[in-house]
Amino acid sequence: MNAPRTTPPLGVSAEALTDYRLAKIEEAVSTMAESMNNLVALEQKHNDTRESVARAFKQIEDIEDRTRKLEISMATISQSSGWVGQAITIGATALVTGVVAIVLPHVMK
Repeated sequence: MNAPRTTPPLGVSAEALTDYRLAKIEEAVSTMAESMNNLVALEQKHNDTRESVARAFKQIEDIEDRTRKLEISMATISQSSGWVGQAITIGATALVTGVVAIVLPHVMK
């Protein structure tokens, strides 16, 4: 990279050179300001996305907790329904046995 000249080239006034350099500096500052604006917008989008992801994970954790509770209660319900089925089977067997015990002696006479 060439070092900036301290004296203007032949045929160019010092004022023209200063104006040119000032215009370049203003252009660079303008570009930097635009880049900063883009960076701020990207940072805002990033923050919004991070908050959305955090909310989504919180909802997923809540759903997992509810699902876990339902699974536990379903196991209890399933076990209870097995007991009820066994109780009905035992009751029906006892009823049939009782009816047979009462009816069979009368039929055998």
